[in-house]
Amino acid sequence: MTISIQRSEGTINEQEWLFLLTGGVAMNNNFSNPADSWLGNSEWGEICRLANIPGFQELREHFVFSSHMWKEVFDSPTPHRMKLPGIWDKKLNSIQKLCIIRCLRRDKLVLAVNDYVASISGEKFTVPPPFDLDACYNDSTSTSPLIFILSPGSDPMNR
Repeated sequence: MTISIQRSEGTINEQEWLFLLTGGVAMNNNFSNPADSWLGNSEWGEICRLANIPGFQELREHFVFSSHMWKEVFDSPTPHRMKLPGIWDKKLNSIQKLCIIRCLRRDKLVLAVNDYVASISGEKFTVPPPFDLDACYNDSTSTSPLIFILSPGSDPMNR
């Protein structure tokens, strides 16, 4: 919903949005991975593809010469909350930083998007409401019963 609103307002760059969703179209990468001891070739390929998008042109070169700084972001348990190395933290907007997180630590992208939505639309859009069994029961009728899908080991009677 947040992205849809921003896209309708024209504040989201479509090329960046498409990259965030797909990682770009994979092609042969002519640039050797400068950090192959800790960065996978697929991640390096995404960094190289991201460097083809306006606003990211110097990213590949900066990464080559400053890979030790990028490794700190890569190794962090919370890379989505770290400052990016060099000029990149001040240069990039929030959606562009999501593109960087997608390249480096795809496993943290959901947390990064959650923070992004909270910062743009408010935290109420990222926190599920507490479950209230009494209110649910009061909303039910004999023609619209409550149906629960339980996870293994869950106890609905344990409040």
